[in-house]
Amino acid sequence: MFRKFPTKPIDEKKKTGDLEQLGIIWAAYQAVLEESGDWTPEARKKFSRDYEGLLKSELASPDSLNDPFSRASKYNYNPAWVSNLEQSVPFVMEVRAMLSKVFGKLGPGYRQFVVNLALFDFRTAGGGRARKSTQVLRSGAGVYEYARPFAGPLPYAASAWLSVVPKSDAIDAKPSDPEVIKLPFKVSGMYVPPTRFTATFPLTLARTPPTDDKKTLVNPHVTGKPFPVSAPIKYAYLGSFGFAEPGYSEWGEGDGEYPGTRLSLGAYSLHPTYLAHLKFVMDAMDEGAIEGYKKYGGVGEKHVGALKDRLGEKGLKLACDWVRELADIACALVTRARENSKPELAAFFQFIEEKIQGRVTKLLELEKVVANPEAFEYVWVFESTLWEFAFLGASCLSADEIREALGRLMSLKSWQPSVGFSRGHEHDVRDMVLLGDTAFAFERIYFPSGTSAATVLHELLVERGFKPHPYKLDRSKLSTFTPYFEFYLEEDAFLNEKQVSSLSGDLPKVQLWLNLSDGLHSEFMGLSAEDAGLKLATLMRECIEACVPNQSVCLVIDYTKITGDMPNSKLYPLLAVMAGALKAHVEKLRRVILLRSNLKYNTGSLDRYQSGEILVPWKSGSQKPSSDLAARLSARAVEVFAGREVNDISQGVLPKDWELRGEYVPLMKKLYLLSDAITSGRWKKYAKLWK
Repeated sequence: MFRKFPTKPIDEKKKTGDLEQLGIIWAAYQAVLEESGDWTPEARKKFSRDYEGLLKSELASPDSLNDPFSRASKYNYNPAWVSNLEQSVPFVMEVRAMLSKVFGKLGPGYRQFVVNLALFDFRTAGGGRARKSTQVLRSGAGVYEYARPFAGPLPYAASAWLSVVPKSDAIDAKPSDPEVIKLPFKVSGMYVPPTRFTATFPLTLARTPPTDDKKTLVNPHVTGKPFPVSAPIKYAYLGSFGFAEPGYSEWGEGDGEYPGTRLSLGAYSLHPTYLAHLKFVMDAMDEGAIEGYKKYGGVGEKHVGALKDRLGEKGLKLACDWVRELADIACALVTRARENSKPELAAFFQFIEEKIQGRVTKLLELEKVVANPEAFEYVWVFESTLWEFAFLGASCLSADEIREALGRLMSLKSWQPSVGFSRGHEHDVRDMVLLGDTAFAFERIYFPSGTSAATVLHELLVERGFKPHPYKLDRSKLSTFTPYFEFYLEEDAFLNEKQVSSLSGDLPKVQLWLNLSDGLHSEFMGLSAEDAGLKLATLMRECIEACVPNQSVCLVIDYTKITGDMPNSKLYPLLAVMAGALKAHVEKLRRVILLRSNLKYNTGSLDRYQSGEILVPWKSGSQKPSSDLAARLSARAVEVFAGREVNDISQGVLPKDWELRGEYVPLMKKLYLLSDAITSGRWKKYAKLWK
């Protein structure tokens, strides 16, 4: 009989992402190479514990490894350098040998499976209490660093393990004619705000007890006004926002318009104690801080209050329903992979199915005590692992097989995939999205991050004579539409005043970058979805007229933060209404371009396959919808995904191995498809609470 769960707080758990990954690699090796081997849990755990310690000890001084690893990568791990590495990092190379044998036995049809196996549990953002990210695969990166894809080198072990898969030539292929995706999405019903958001405070929040440890922010509060409830409220220090686990970041005077603290509740917005705490901190601000908070675009009081009133204890049940549904999805994909894959993998996927069922059993126990924040934490640790298990199955399936397997689930019967890549289009970085009855459709171009997309877009617009409207640290001009600080804070950032003034040549037109922040949701509550899109356009028109009156302008709209966990079926029609209204009512508006950093809020632990997304609107009745700008963007995107461009505006370093042996784009799109299904199913359940 299963014992009572949980038996201890999540912070006291010893299992790490390294143990989990090594156990999964061991299981794949046993299934494929050692069919009659020792399959006992004890054997798996012994291997994981032994090699976790050996690998961490071996990689404890990564600087000393830089030379042999970089040279080995440069020469594609030829025999001479492999021999060199076997002497300097023998245990890294032993695991590599296991992966090499797995790939050799399975063959080239399992490239994505082995690539994903080598990166299992690898997260791009370090830190966090319950994230269970692999530290072995992060060796060589700082503890809290955000390893944005294609902005810097992959860490040592990840690079070595991926090298067992030969590099694909598909990455160098010319872009094909875009795939056309026809979607029945349309604007309808009342506006429903998302569950995920950030709250950016214009002050440094105090913590209880006071400590200099950055890892966890406990019970954050306005100085002198601590939260009266004793439940531990904890935010992990993460390099980026949008994960299921609560995360925070902070900055001092001069690093922003105000010294500040950003809280991202993640999925914990479904917990009444976390919502009550956030509302308490917001209410504790004085008038000056409230003004700064609104300018930063933090989630609105109306939005938080409505979630608190509507969700309550229902939020706890919704959380468990969501994760249980994810278990069903993972099981469907793993079962389909077991049925479709080589016989050698049958035992492996049977093992994964058993692990999924183990999580479901524990989840049933958790539901009884989920009101306890410490029990609630386990729900989202399970969610993270279930994402990984689901993607193990997906990595062995085609897009059509994924769609078919998920379409059989009752919760996804009405799902209309908004992500294409039918056979022959797996490596495409551009497609066409036709929307229901709206006046606009989109050309969609993928990049590996929002930053890389923004950098390339900015450069191409400059080439077309659009000079950036500059920004600088200025409290008086800060607003909810001010671009993300990364685009203007540093002197070499492309929207920084000094950087803009250094541009030469004839630039008679303006590119104006605006950001759609979390606080806008409070403006739309109580409106129909269509009226929300129109009001957003009105608010933006006022901002455009204030920033660049009577100028020919290309408007770039960053919609990352406003998206939250909205599925594309709700988001895209809203954006189409807004874009159409702007084009109709803003004089001298040459073009509207939409941009976001995608796949953060909605992919559990799989942020290693994240993407940036640019939408170029066009009238659906046009004879020739394909634009020269979209064609140039997609050509540059191919270069970025091949690792041939410098994309990070702050680091200025070339990436190494992030193309994942030529499989980054198909894995990224496959994850987007999976995310599209999961967010659609979750939203369907959540939206019912607003009726």
